Amino acid sequence: MSPITIPSEIPQVVCRVKVMRRILGNCSNAKAYEIIGSGAVQSYLDGTARMVVVASIYKYVARQLEAAKPVDGSRVQKAAARSVDSRRARRLGKHCVVELTAGGPPPSVNVAEGET
Repeated sequence: MSPITIPSEIPQVVCRVKVMRRILGNCSNAKAYEIIGSGAVQSYLDGTARMVVVASIYKYVARQLEAAKPVDGSRVQKAAARSVDSRRARRLGKHCVVELTAGGPPPSVNVAEGET
């Protein structure tokens, strides 16, 4: 009879809700139980402890990524430019008007003197 070998690292199969929340980026307790209640992840009660199947958490994240809309790079750049320009105007204490042109050069900023 050969001895039983135990691997040095045993992958974690289940975890508690608190660990699931950390895996999901520190989501709220309410959001975690909403995800569990919807059946999006597999879980069961072990006595009074709610245990969540780790593989189902990763499948949930994969489904969320597939369902997410791709981000249009130009929209992100325009939003960032508007944010920077409005902060610049607040810092200068002047009214700022941002003109956006689709697909063109970066937005230009018109600063009106004397307006608050």
